[in-house]
Amino acid sequence: MNLKLSGIEHIIDCGNSAYINSVVIESPRLLCEVLMDLECQIQGDDGKSVVSENDKVLPTAKCLEVHTRFVPFELNQKNLINKATAKLIEIALDEENYMQSSELVGDLERYLMNLSIGLTGSIDTSKVSIENLIKNSGLTFVDDYSLLSEKLLDYFELVREYDQDKIFVLLNLRSFLSTNELQQFVDEILLRRFQVVLIESTEYSLLDKEKRLLIDDSLCEIC
Repeated sequence: MNLKLSGIEHIIDCGNSAYINSVVIESPRLLCEVLMDLECQIQGDDGKSVVSENDKVLPTAKCLEVHTRFVPFELNQKNLINKATAKLIEIALDEENYMQSSELVGDLERYLMNLSIGLTGSIDTSKVSIENLIKNSGLTFVDDYSLLSEKLLDYFELVREYDQDKIFVLLNLRSFLSTNELQQFVDEILLRRFQVVLIESTEYSLLDKEKRLLIDDSLCEIC
């Protein structure tokens, strides 16, 4: 996928696995404009930034995520949990698991009826279903990481598995990772062919396999 950011002429090729893209924006005003424009589009409003692939414009809200907070970084985001839950329901109702799922629902209905013996009134178990059981089970992904970079990589993998390939825009990540950890992070991104754009407000030393676009305070674009 390609990304054209608001106020920036250069088009970022996010699908090239030979390098990772970084954009250093020294102008606070432009940085704010870029982030606000992306966030507005993610919320469903119009904007100037464009995500495209094979000359076709794609919906930014579905194809791009912006992450500005890394401490803490929330792995179990609502949209991702919902999609994983839907996948579990699909598996529970497939041909291989349907009988076991039906037996589980029947066992729970009988258990509830037995528990209700002696209660005033009769209980209704018609809303007991495998769908509701899975939805209300409070499922989450294990979130136990010592390194932020490992958590981010696993998050990208989860999004790819349960949603779709996306462009991940990460703001000022270099403030949270050492140079060595960041280099390993970049190498793994390229190996797994994730589409990541690093946006920084400050220029750091160039990483191996980093393709940088610098927009200085006078809005000159330097590749």
